[in-house]
Amino acid sequence: MRNTIMMSRIRKGNAGATSHGEGPSRRAVLKGAAAAGGAVAAAWMPPRVHAQSGKLDIVKGTLTPLVAYAHVYSAIEKGFFAKYGIQNQIDSVAIAASLPIVARGDYDWGRSSNGAGYFNALNSGLAIVGAVDRLTYICSADNGLVVSKKNYDAGVRSFADLKGKTVAVNAPGTANDYWVAQSLAKNKMAKSDIKLVYLSYPDMLAAMSSGSADAGYLPEPLMTKGIEEGRINLVEPIIKVAPGDNIGMMFFGAKFIEKSGGDIATRWLMAYLEGIRFAQNPKNRDEVIKIVAKETRLEPDLVGKIYDRRISWPQVEPNGRVDAERMLKTLGNFFLEAKQIDKLPDARRVFDPTQLQAALKQVGEVRNDEHLLCKL
Repeated sequence: MRNTIMMSRIRKGNAGATSHGEGPSRRAVLKGAAAAGGAVAAAWMPPRVHAQSGKLDIVKGTLTPLVAYAHVYSAIEKGFFAKYGIQNQIDSVAIAASLPIVARGDYDWGRSSNGAGYFNALNSGLAIVGAVDRLTYICSADNGLVVSKKNYDAGVRSFADLKGKTVAVNAPGTANDYWVAQSLAKNKMAKSDIKLVYLSYPDMLAAMSSGSADAGYLPEPLMTKGIEEGRINLVEPIIKVAPGDNIGMMFFGAKFIEKSGGDIATRWLMAYLEGIRFAQNPKNRDEVIKIVAKETRLEPDLVGKIYDRRISWPQVEPNGRVDAERMLKTLGNFFLEAKQIDKLPDARRVFDPTQLQAALKQVGEVRNDEHLLCKL
C-alpha cells in the first residue's frame, strides 16, 4: 500500500540509502512502459506562469529521505512550492521503480541516477524527460573512497595502495563502477589487481568494520557517521575522481508536462530553483540543518558536521542546468564500452532544458559562485 503524505511532507524511509546508489542493473527497467505516455510536443511554448492564491495544484512525486535532497526539503518547508500554487504529495519509492510509474502518469516527477538502467530506460522510449539537475560534483561530492581503520592505520592512503585488497561497490551499472574504472586507469592498474565485491551501502560499512572488506565507496551520511565512530577513514573524495560529473536529475513524466500547457511543471521548477539557492546559502546554515535533520531523521549534529566539512555536502547547479553532452562522453561511453547499454541516447533525451528555461525567465539566473556552498 502506498503511503501518500499530504501537506508537502516526505514519507520517512531508510536514511542510509542513497539516491545515486539505487540504479538498476542492465535491462532492469521495464521496456513495456515505453508506451506509457506520448512524447512531449515539439511545438511546446513556455506558459505564462502565475502563483495561485486559492486552491493548490496537487503534484505527485517519488523521493527517499536523504541529505542529497536538502534543496527539495527546503523548498517545501520554506513554502516556495505553495507560493507558486503547488502542493506535493510525495511517496518513498526506490529510484529504479520510479521510472515506469512516472512514465505511466501515476506520478508526476521522480529522480534519476545516471547509470546503465537510466540510459536503457531512455533508449526504450520511456515517456520521461530529464528536467533539472539534482546532484552535480561541481566542487564537492557526497561520496568518497573510504578504507577500514585497520587498513588506514597500516598505511593505506590512496587507491593505489589497494592492490590485492577487497573493494566494495554498490551495484554493477552504477557510478561506483565508473569511479573504480577511472581510478584503475589513473593508477595504471588492472581490474584483476583488486577484488571487487557488490554490497549495499549499509552492508559496506559493516563489512569494513568486520574486516570482510578493505575499502569501499560510501555516501553521506554513512561516510561521516563511520568516520565519527572511528570505523573508517576517507582517502579520496569522489570530487577528485569525477570532477564536474552530473550524477542525477529530477525528471518529469511527459503527461505531467502536458498538464495546463506546461504551466504546473514550470511553477514546480521555479520553487525547486528557489530551494537550491536557499539550501546552498551559508546564511541559512542553521535552518537548513534543522530541516534536513527533521526530514531524514538524522541527528542535527551529524548533519552539521557534513555541512561544515563542505567537501561532501551535496551541491546542485544553482540554475539547474545539466551538461548532457559531457555526461554521455563520460558515464555514457563507459557503460557503452562495458556493454551495459546498447547505444547512447540522444542528449536531448537525457536532458531537455525547455521547462527549465521557462522557469529561469520567471525567477532569474544567478552566478554560480554566489550559491555554491563548497566555494564559499
